[in-house]
Amino acid sequence: MADAPCVELLWGDDAERIDAAVAATRARLFANAAGMEAFNHEVFDAPYTEGMGPVVAACKQLPMMMPQRLVELSGPEAFGKHTKDATPADKSMDRLIAYIEDPCPGTLLLIRSGGLRANSRLVKAVQKSPVGAATRFKAPANEREAVDWLRHAAAGMQVELHGAAAHELVRRVGFATPALRAGLERARAHAGRAMVRVADVEAVVEMSREVDVFALTDAIGACDHGTALRLLAAMFSRESETEKVFSLMGLLVRHVRLLYTAQSAGVGGLDLPPFIARKYEAQVQNFDARRLQAAFVGLSKIDAQIKGGTRDRYVASRSALLVLQRWVLDTCGVLAGTPAR
Repeated sequence: MADAPCVELLWGDDAERIDAAVAATRARLFANAAGMEAFNHEVFDAPYTEGMGPVVAACKQLPMMMPQRLVELSGPEAFGKHTKDATPADKSMDRLIAYIEDPCPGTLLLIRSGGLRANSRLVKAVQKSPVGAATRFKAPANEREAVDWLRHAAAGMQVELHGAAAHELVRRVGFATPALRAGLERARAHAGRAMVRVADVEAVVEMSREVDVFALTDAIGACDHGTALRLLAAMFSRESETEKVFSLMGLLVRHVRLLYTAQSAGVGGLDLPPFIARKYEAQVQNFDARRLQAAFVGLSKIDAQIKGGTRDRYVASRSALLVLQRWVLDTCGVLAGTPAR
């Protein structure tokens, strides 16, 4: 008991892994509960709790026929958000931190949060506590991290996952870990006892990924036509996505205009934060004035067609993917010397 934590903080944006960690803690504490779980377990959702008073009272109760009782608290950054006459959230946080500095040894206070930052007072308080433990669960931020997450999850599920299948699954659902796990489970069911391959993913996992438009503009700026075409295809994979063509056109026009400005006036003429200006400074090296002018004129023609008469607008909206694919190839210099159509 001397080494058992009295406060445990599970935080980050990977809700799926936090759920798994909470379940593991419950299983560990109640492994030998002998039917006493209900007497030693209380759960509080901070947004629906008036303040720390009920939580502290639960923590101060003595465990019944167990070394420690378990008190769970979720969302402490939003104390009382959905409760009338609640204690102000900052005062509730003050009291929570005061408890962390002097916790009850007979209780494990298990805190989970998806809204904390690394420099928050709560994170620092748990990290400083000699009887506290803080674990951060970060969701994948890019394709490489998402594929690594999938491989780890597949190993835990004792699933053989082909590398190309992992990449295809990420391409279809994105980086959200619940969607990745759900897709992996469906693909495993389709594969049976065999290794999960691309064909299994294609058969049962729909394209549901929200495309990052800025990833598309970055790919175009880098003249990476392969990535740009894949992102475009994902964006238009669902019929509803064609409705986004107007906002997409606006972002593409803005991106080319900024590249043109960076080339003609230098990055100092962009009036952008330095880290963004450096991105344009690198990308503009991939273009000459003629190609940027052609890219801008091409987008202007597409935009005018889409916003034009009824027939032109209908044809353009129905063929937006094909038109934009051709524009990407032209802009990235893949079809050099081929007349535009």
